[in-house]
Amino acid sequence: MKKFYPVIHCIDPYEQGGVGHALANARIAYNNEADGIFLIGHKLQYLDLIQIYNSVRKQFPDKWIGINFLDIPSDRLELLNSCKSLLVGLNALWFDSLPIGRQPSSGLEMFGGVAFKYRNVNPSNEELKRDCELAIMCTTTATTSGDKTGEPSSIVKLQKIKLLLQ
Repeated sequence: MKKFYPVIHCIDPYEQGGVGHALANARIAYNNEADGIFLIGHKLQYLDLIQIYNSVRKQFPDKWIGINFLDIPSDRLELLNSCKSLLVGLNALWFDSLPIGRQPSSGLEMFGGVAFKYRNVNPSNEELKRDCELAIMCTTTATTSGDKTGEPSSIVKLQKIKLLLQ
């Protein structure tokens, strides 16, 4: 089953329009039949992104919402345990790298990066095979990217990943 989750690049909640930016973009996504949204915090601390998440969740209590905390690496998931009570209703976590040794829990979907930008965007065939095997074990959804923000993945890369994830 295919799903469409636009990514909302959040801005500082203390700047003018910070939370409003996320709310306006969430409204656009949901009004145009997106299956859900991801909130991502470039240059934001995870507690600021949680504040934005809670504002969006309050306005959209029944919608699918995921978060990508760029300042919490996938091997530091214990940081989120102390914040679980602040993330009521969260549907998914997305990490640009793979959450090694972690399994989805509490009904939370786990998205993990395979050959993701700024990490290991062009791995060897052996590295790509290993990462795809890890993605199958540790995520509900593997994600990838182009070489940098705004660049699409190559068709060849997508075909290789699809084949290895089967």
